[in-house]
Amino acid sequence: MSGYETLNYPQSESLLERITFKPDLLHVHNLHGNYFDLRELEKLSRRLPVVLTLHDAWLLAGHCAHSFSCVRWKTGCGSCPRLDIYPEILADNSRNNLRFRVELFSRSRLWVATPSQWLMDKVRASRIWPHVMGTKVIPNGFDLSVFTPGDKMEARRRLDLPQDKTILLFSANGIRSNVWKDFASMRLVLARLGALMERPPLLLALGETGEDEQLGAARISFRPFEPDGSKVADYYRAADLYLHMSLADTFPNVIAEALCCGLPVGATAVGGILEQVRSLAPLAGCEAQRRGPANGLLVASGDVEGMAGNLAELLTQPGLLSFLSANALEDRALYSHERMTGDYLDWFEEILHSQKSEAGMSDSKGPRISGWRDSLSEALAEGRPVNRVFGLNRGMPIDRHYIERFLACHAADLRGRALEISEPTYTQRFGGERVTQAQVLTAASDRSPADFKGDIADPATLPADAFDTMILVQTLHCIYDVKAALAGARRALKPGGVLLATLPGITQVSRYDMDRWGDFWRMTSKAAGRLFAEVFHEDEVEVTCFGNAAAATAFLNGLAVEDMPEELLDLWDPDYEMLIGVRVRKRPATGGRTGSARLRLPFDPPVILMYHRVADLASDPQCLAVSPSRFDDHMRLLSSLGRPVALENMAAIMEEGQLPERAFVVTFDDGYEDNLTQAKPVLEHYGIPATVFVTAGMVGGDREFWWDELERLLLLPGRLPDRFSVTLESGETTVELGAHTELDEKTWRDLAAWTVLDETDPTPRHTLYRLLHRLIYQIGDDATRQSVLHFVRSWAGREATGRLTHRVLGPKQIGRLAEGGLVEVGAHTLTHPVLSALGAAEQRREILESRRLLEEWAGRSVRAFAYPYGGEGSFTDETVGMLKEAGFHSAAATFTGAVRRTDRLFALPRLCVRNWSAEELRHQIEACRAE
Repeated sequence: MSGYETLNYPQSESLLERITFKPDLLHVHNLHGNYFDLRELEKLSRRLPVVLTLHDAWLLAGHCAHSFSCVRWKTGCGSCPRLDIYPEILADNSRNNLRFRVELFSRSRLWVATPSQWLMDKVRASRIWPHVMGTKVIPNGFDLSVFTPGDKMEARRRLDLPQDKTILLFSANGIRSNVWKDFASMRLVLARLGALMERPPLLLALGETGEDEQLGAARISFRPFEPDGSKVADYYRAADLYLHMSLADTFPNVIAEALCCGLPVGATAVGGILEQVRSLAPLAGCEAQRRGPANGLLVASGDVEGMAGNLAELLTQPGLLSFLSANALEDRALYSHERMTGDYLDWFEEILHSQKSEAGMSDSKGPRISGWRDSLSEALAEGRPVNRVFGLNRGMPIDRHYIERFLACHAADLRGRALEISEPTYTQRFGGERVTQAQVLTAASDRSPADFKGDIADPATLPADAFDTMILVQTLHCIYDVKAALAGARRALKPGGVLLATLPGITQVSRYDMDRWGDFWRMTSKAAGRLFAEVFHEDEVEVTCFGNAAAATAFLNGLAVEDMPEELLDLWDPDYEMLIGVRVRKRPATGGRTGSARLRLPFDPPVILMYHRVADLASDPQCLAVSPSRFDDHMRLLSSLGRPVALENMAAIMEEGQLPERAFVVTFDDGYEDNLTQAKPVLEHYGIPATVFVTAGMVGGDREFWWDELERLLLLPGRLPDRFSVTLESGETTVELGAHTELDEKTWRDLAAWTVLDETDPTPRHTLYRLLHRLIYQIGDDATRQSVLHFVRSWAGREATGRLTHRVLGPKQIGRLAEGGLVEVGAHTLTHPVLSALGAAEQRREILESRRLLEEWAGRSVRAFAYPYGGEGSFTDETVGMLKEAGFHSAAATFTGAVRRTDRLFALPRLCVRNWSAEELRHQIEACRAE
């Protein structure tokens, strides 16, 4: 129900390993048949060139294979008008699906082929286009020894068809239900032909069984799908004309097969059909139609009268049909298997050749990572670099890896009206829908289109106080008067606007820039900080540096990201500053200043995120739920900020005295049902591992957690007694409900936004809720807790059965949660007690029995633990000893903070996540790491 497309096909990971030879290149076709994990394209394309042939527009949009007249795919999808179009999704997650595709292409190295220019034009208009390595239009090919002209009457005899009928042919999969074909219009055309022609036609509908249809004098005869190509060719030979009315089509094979058999075609002018059919009567205003000798007839989509009128005339002129048939055969060579195979092989050779560096990259096949040292040593021994153009011929330049990391960390700054140099690639990629206007500045001599042309230092070039964001990627070192350029940028920024700039540290000279406008400067973090602080003297300046000895050496000598082990790129050494990133926020009109630059380390300690629920709740007094849309935003943010890792993997790294850099761990406490139904599809979509800590004693029951039950008893609409009394250590406490004994639906909705974080209580009901929550929270054992709840329940006159929206996972659902290995099931005790309040025997029972049950339901070992409540004093050293003795690998607490080297594996701090925006989550993570 989430609207996410299924990606979890684990066998995709071992695709190359299951091939018995080492391929030079991988060629893949349509990937939306529920069999392939799209995320593997990134990994595969790092190992060898990947060519992707598109047969429809699915990868260009948020879910549909064809978008008809909808153009939302150009701007990001969302608010999808047709969720039912194949491949169908049950909820509108089209915007996130498309965002995933664009991000996938941006991280991959993919060449794209299409069978038609029409589809290629859509690729070039789509959001994946900036990230495509190369393209080629290669029409589909066919076996011309099968699809060949022949004697019409002989074919009719073989198929038991009447000799004296005018026969039209149409072939499709699921003729009546096919959303791409316009069978309704074809029926109208046939009925009209029955009225216009002396010899009413017979339409053979090949591809579906059913009773014949009589449409006036004309008739439709349905024929089942025919797998034998030679028999299909007989149908083409037996027909007088192939009729194909469509609403959307890429490059119909059936039209090409008909033409190869010399059969004229009558079709609607949609998609790639315009490249196949040369119309006898050209369409007015249709520039895309193919020129040359006519081989058929085209009409506008849905033009029943036009098609019927033209066919009525054409079908009564055998000479004209023969003329079209002869012209159709002229294209046979275009549709041969040999031509298609030759085109692909020639292109594959070009791709493989282009991937060899000018220094003569090794011809060894497979991943290059293991040979990066050899390539470097060989080149240096000869006194030359591996590559003189920053590794562009080998893959992604290493500085781009750090540039994109820097921009991803500050993606939330990209908003409103944005300006970028030369082209808006990074603005669109990292700004997304937050950017309302993406504009470009180029040099005056640049012939490419731009919103502004000229010198950024010239006040006349850009409007003042105009831009919310400016991106200057590897630009300032090509300007001699850097201070003047920065002053121009500051002038153009709005108050409160952000400038994101990157500058080179250790790098080659850019010969391209040097010979055109100059390559003047190299920076250090100290120089950049001082320079920016002098120009943006009252503004916020933050400097980040990237690089290490290996990365700097590799980049200096022209190796690419694809050559390097990822863990080497992730290291940081302050003495090898390869790239400098600067974020500047112009002082808002209300004031505020920093006065100096702040150096920020590029690699931050890992953060464990603690979620509870992913749900849209009308009320959430404990702030436990994150809405599904915001959870998606959170996971997308984590993918861009660092590396999500499994808790088990992080524990193993910590065991060795190390910490995973820039890592995030996602965890859930308690085990609500929506962890499976809402959270897991999102986790699978982004490939993010998680650990769900389940309170085993609640599994499969109809009760709510005590804090949820308390809300149901006290804060939902209905009538309560007017007074509640309870005896505490301080004496008897009474709460008078007064006018709030009755709570109606409207008042409840007005008060639904209240949470325990609010400083005041809007009604005595809320005061009572806070009082009882504090009381029950302090109770250590479940029996006492349940007795208090029973007392409150009896007083309120409510049932014990909980709400379906607040249920815990069932045993079978825990098995489904653990399927695929992405989600680890962890233990969270049996009854959610304060462990430190229990004796040793009861603590051990809570720990071991919960693990036993969870392992039985999950079908795998349970080695992660989270303490209920998890704060100071909720567990003891004795508790930790029990967990270690039982073989758990780690235990999570609820202390707020990032994970440091000094933290204990059995008292891991976490950040409790609320229903924050992605930008707020980013700020919370930064604050957590800064503590």
